[in-house]
Amino acid sequence: MRIKIVNLNKVYPGGKKALKDLNLEIEPGMFGLLGPNGAGKTTTISMINGTLPVPSGKIYFDGVDLTGKHTHEFTRMGMGRTFQNIKLFDTMTVEENLLLGCNYLYENDGFLKFLVTPKRQMNLERTAREAVAECLNQFNLYACKDELVGSLPYGHKKLVELARAMAGNPKMILLDEPAAGLNPSERQSLILNLRNIFDMGVDLLIIEHNMDVVMKLSDRITVISFGRKIAEGTPEEIKNNDDVISAYLGAR
Repeated sequence: MRIKIVNLNKVYPGGKKALKDLNLEIEPGMFGLLGPNGAGKTTTISMINGTLPVPSGKIYFDGVDLTGKHTHEFTRMGMGRTFQNIKLFDTMTVEENLLLGCNYLYENDGFLKFLVTPKRQMNLERTAREAVAECLNQFNLYACKDELVGSLPYGHKKLVELARAMAGNPKMILLDEPAAGLNPSERQSLILNLRNIFDMGVDLLIIEHNMDVVMKLSDRITVISFGRKIAEGTPEEIKNNDDVISAYLGAR
């Protein structure tokens, strides 16, 4: 079991219930979490990776209770993430943004160790740059590695964020609406990239309201609406589920 969520609840100020006793079991593979806008998908992923605290319920990653852990610890455990609203450093280059994804290499290093073991630090930096070079090549970003991220078109920024997640040597990547804002050609390219990532042994949790991307990628899908799970199954089962159709369209 990659991720297990038990009785997860979240109430925002003002009394809005974002999640209501949500239970999920996410096996290794490509897993889709679908739901209309406002269903609670981003809240769920943010609680999984520690961006939001867990006020009620439990979340486990590879059997480890994540309660009380800090966001940087999740990266070191092998959990990567991309964001619905891209979170990159616009005034840094593409390569510099990807190097930030390699912080797992320095897990046990403090300032004192940096001072007294310069040779080790040089080796770590070389390892980080080699890992980043692989990611730049994998995502066809090498030609723009020295460009400031803020100058790139939107689709390239999405690729940089995905490449940064891969630079962290993840076991699993949480993708928050990765297809949002992409044109049809860019969506097809995204699907190919995600399949390549999975073929490299990285599991994927794909959060979307856009059905076509999730249907083409996921082994299993859970659908939530108004913070509750309303359906779970294979893409074919989800596509023909009356509750899902009602949540998206209001009626069959």
